[in-house]
Amino acid sequence: MGKSYGLTPTMTPTTRKMDLQVCGEGGESRKRPTVAVGKNRNGKCQIDPLRQKILTTLAVVLVAGLVAGIIASRRASPTLPAPLLLPMSLGRSNAALAVYPGATGAMFVLPDGSLWQWGTGVKHPDGLPELFDDRHRWAKAFNRSGGWLAQETNGNVWELRPGPRHLVPLSVTNQDWVELTGGVMYTLGLQRDGTILGWELNSGPAGKTNAITEVATNFLWRGISASGPFCIGVSSDGMLWTWERRGLSPLTFTQPLQATSNTNWIGVAGGQYAWSSSGELWGAPVARLNSPKAIQGRFALGSIVHEIRSDGSLWAIGAPGPPTSRPMAGGGISTSFGVSGRSVSGSRAALNGRGPAPGFGKFQWRRVGERSDWVSIWGSDGTYYGLTSDSTVWVWGADWGQKPIQTSQDTLAHAWDEIRDHIQASPGGAGPMAGRAMMLTQPYQDAPRPLMRFKPVSK
Repeated sequence: MGKSYGLTPTMTPTTRKMDLQVCGEGGESRKRPTVAVGKNRNGKCQIDPLRQKILTTLAVVLVAGLVAGIIASRRASPTLPAPLLLPMSLGRSNAALAVYPGATGAMFVLPDGSLWQWGTGVKHPDGLPELFDDRHRWAKAFNRSGGWLAQETNGNVWELRPGPRHLVPLSVTNQDWVELTGGVMYTLGLQRDGTILGWELNSGPAGKTNAITEVATNFLWRGISASGPFCIGVSSDGMLWTWERRGLSPLTFTQPLQATSNTNWIGVAGGQYAWSSSGELWGAPVARLNSPKAIQGRFALGSIVHEIRSDGSLWAIGAPGPPTSRPMAGGGISTSFGVSGRSVSGSRAALNGRGPAPGFGKFQWRRVGERSDWVSIWGSDGTYYGLTSDSTVWVWGADWGQKPIQTSQDTLAHAWDEIRDHIQASPGGAGPMAGRAMMLTQPYQDAPRPLMRFKPVSK
């Protein structure tokens, strides 16, 4: 039985009704009241030559436009806001500034224990960081796919949610958490005794947590990280392991697989990167750091590896993935789930133990800027943050403080999707899609720009 495409054939005195046909699997024909096609001498369906020429021409024009759009977007120079000026709070605490990068922004714990946020969801008109909470004294923040957790200095952990009740206490009590991470709709927590607990994400009322299960029970762990379904961890004996979530519910995982034979791994990040005590890297676009020792806070792993050298200069190696995009607000149907992040240079090839990251061995270290007073650096897979000695916090990479822009590439890609939707049936057979959302490009900041600056309080 033929599929309905929302079109009704009509007859007029100058037209005659036709059984129009399209090619199905194996070349068989099926009726569809739309653009005319015919059969070849073998009785197989063939597309009308004129229609094929039109589609080919459109495809060539769109591809050329996409290339031009990429070039134009890279040459664009947006007006950047001045950095957020904050009073120097170091005098009230011995703590240091801490940055916790995520997929679409970051959380900052300032030296006075206040918690700040930056990225998507921020209401500041210039896209600058804004205060999230200063009623508690915060120690650290944790990112998981799709959300944040934060821990007070007294050990209490809270879920960070949008809305008026933006802080919800984590109801998993009597736990001494070392690390909290997670992927889509689940959380993993590493306890100080080396065990990992996991539970599915609860978006309901406070005080309720889904069933908790122990993960990878044959090991004791010193570090874990997750992204999507992929997990990576360092066991207490210094070995590196990977595993994955299976299905949706209940929460179960594959058995951990040993990634390498080395036994000096000390840290993991981003659900796919690892570093050893001697500066070796795993899942990254380079085999090791320039320094013979991996000092946390002096390097950041991602699709581009950054490292602060002994003279205070900042160096990088690797390349960013394709532009990050997200659907335009109020744009109707979107084929993306939330925000589609940058392509990961580490790739799942490295994660599954089949080899190093794409481009491995082809990149060269390059200096970032001319400053030689870098103090600390943090990074996710696409956005990087640095602190210089003048108490300025810098950001570069996928810039979530800037509004997404509609590039020529976005416009042409959207036009091509619309054309394709009206020519091809949807996979479910429901006919053409309508109202597909325009995907906008998140600006990419090649050079570090000042994001926050701490100024001494005038007397």
